[in-house]
Amino acid sequence: MLELIVLLGAALFLLALFAFWGLAHWGIELELPPAEVLPLTELVTLSGVSYRRAERLFDARDYRFLACQPRLQAAARELERDRRQIALRWLGLVRNDLCNLERFRRILLACGVVTDLKTEWLLLKNRVSFHVVYVLLSVWIRLFGLYVAPRAHTALLASLGRISTLLARMLARLSPTQLDEVKQLWAVAQS
Repeated sequence: MLELIVLLGAALFLLALFAFWGLAHWGIELELPPAEVLPLTELVTLSGVSYRRAERLFDARDYRFLACQPRLQAAARELERDRRQIALRWLGLVRNDLCNLERFRRILLACGVVTDLKTEWLLLKNRVSFHVVYVLLSVWIRLFGLYVAPRAHTALLASLGRISTLLARMLARLSPTQLDEVKQLWAVAQS
């Protein structure tokens, strides 16, 4: 029984390792948000996504430069520890962004926005993708540090961007009176 548990643990570890290796080498490029997302971003504040230096946070060049200097190795370890804490806080902000988008979606549905099965399927698929990458990235950063999969966070931002685009398309379907109702309800939800 113990052998089975160890084998299962090793298999899960290897699966996570290959998943992050794939994400790091996948070459996910973030696109600029389409014009239809702009009305959504005027209503919903996305604090984690607005941090434009996330790419630099996961970049190992500063760390490697300090680590190769014998007198600066302690500074390199401190930099890595500080960046790890900042990255975990940033991940929390990005998770809060998803929660805000989900809360906004519920308000849209309460105000009578019409949605279809394809949109709901895409939202579900992107939410599941977000949560899987979020959990894997959080565990990965805690166990192995930031610099092992330097571009994995782009998959997280890409799924959040797709969710924002889908919600913006739903927002565009509202009449002006429904839009005013959404704005009022969102303002109440934010306070």
